[in-house]
Amino acid sequence: MDYAAAAPAIIAGVGGAENITSLTHCATRLRFVLADESKASKKDIENIPGVKGVMLAGGQFQVIIGTKVDIEYDEIQKLLAKQGTPVGGSADSKADIKADNKSDTQVSEQPKKKTSWIDLAIKTISEIFTPILMVLCGAGVLKGLISILTTWGALSTDSGTYTILYVASDAIFKFLPFALAITSARRFKANQFVALAIAGAICHPDILSLVEAGTKITFLGIPVQLLDYTSSVLPIIFSVWVMSKLEHFLKKVVPEFLYSFVVPFLCMLIMVPLTLIVVGPVLTVVSNLLAEGYNFLAGLNPVFPGIVIGGFWSLLVIFGVHWGFVPLMMNNISVYGYDTICPLVGPANFSQAGASLGVFLKTKKNNVRTVAGSAALSGIFGITEPAVYGVTLKYKKPMVIACICGAIGGVIASVAGARVQTNVIPGLLTLPAFIGHGFAGMLIGCGVSYVLSAILTYFFGYNDDME
Repeated sequence: MDYAAAAPAIIAGVGGAENITSLTHCATRLRFVLADESKASKKDIENIPGVKGVMLAGGQFQVIIGTKVDIEYDEIQKLLAKQGTPVGGSADSKADIKADNKSDTQVSEQPKKKTSWIDLAIKTISEIFTPILMVLCGAGVLKGLISILTTWGALSTDSGTYTILYVASDAIFKFLPFALAITSARRFKANQFVALAIAGAICHPDILSLVEAGTKITFLGIPVQLLDYTSSVLPIIFSVWVMSKLEHFLKKVVPEFLYSFVVPFLCMLIMVPLTLIVVGPVLTVVSNLLAEGYNFLAGLNPVFPGIVIGGFWSLLVIFGVHWGFVPLMMNNISVYGYDTICPLVGPANFSQAGASLGVFLKTKKNNVRTVAGSAALSGIFGITEPAVYGVTLKYKKPMVIACICGAIGGVIASVAGARVQTNVIPGLLTLPAFIGHGFAGMLIGCGVSYVLSAILTYFFGYNDDME
């Protein structure tokens, strides 16, 4: 793919630079939020060499590029910067001011256009968690490597090497509220540094020492329920959301000559006590209820989550609904120290890779072999978009086979009680992160999904006449 040549074509395809409200990317997709989606041409973008497809999901116009999507993202940002219309960046940048202006204009000019609460929720979750997923996955792989080295006796837990590697792998999880404060502030158009101050306050060592000691304190005579918010998910997100509303109100009433320091002062003065007294404890209860609710349902019959996640994960990804599970996965780790949803994604990923392998082995057409071969390779590393959009969904039968085989593998992993203690994208390189309870069951589930999907696709799912 000629990324530099594709950039202006993609910008034109989405309706021009002035139609772009925001732009982010995940592992394989450019994720545009457009002022007017009717100005975008799905067909024109799909005809650009190297583009694997276009999806409209969660209020986003998604262009599927592949694993080198960051290169295309950079090329587009260079062009937008030259045109004076950059998007993304910090909440205080010109880009976000323009985004705010576009958003305000869009609301005033198109009052009849409404977004469903489901689309809004998915869009919000996506924009908050997408920027940090890759670093979470990288840290998860490092945790898996440390686990292997210590299990084999190649690394002593008393050594300085272990300590440095451990803190490198654990830091992003330990201080997760800080990362979520930044992404939440970007999503809610709030001051990122005030959001960081709130995260720092609720995770401050002085607060943690009081929690460990079981000390009871009050604020202006109001009892404060002190909790450990390190690694937590929901409290900081909702706190920043409330702060964004407060900040928006203060911008209207605070005189301009006092604005620069009075607004941050009032936000911290109000939000830190409010978070520690109300938002934090309430959202902690909600977090616990979500975790206990899922585990209760999974405990009733482990077959059900195996079928839902293992069998339908790829379909959930297509429609963007999978984002609803991401906070639940992270919340499980925060509450229990482990998650049982993520391991079930493994068989789903390997089944897509297996189906692509089946097509690769069966076809006699070089163009199909090239696409299926690369999709099969990227699929075993957890990147399944090339397999889904380039192979299985295109030919339909391989998708059905992959879903069935993913469900079978998911049930095996679920019944075995597979767990993971960190957030990763299940794939060949990240398998060490799953070492522990139910690991053998997950390996069997992934292996069965991969082999069975490849065999069934080879014999029943594809022939060159499908072209």
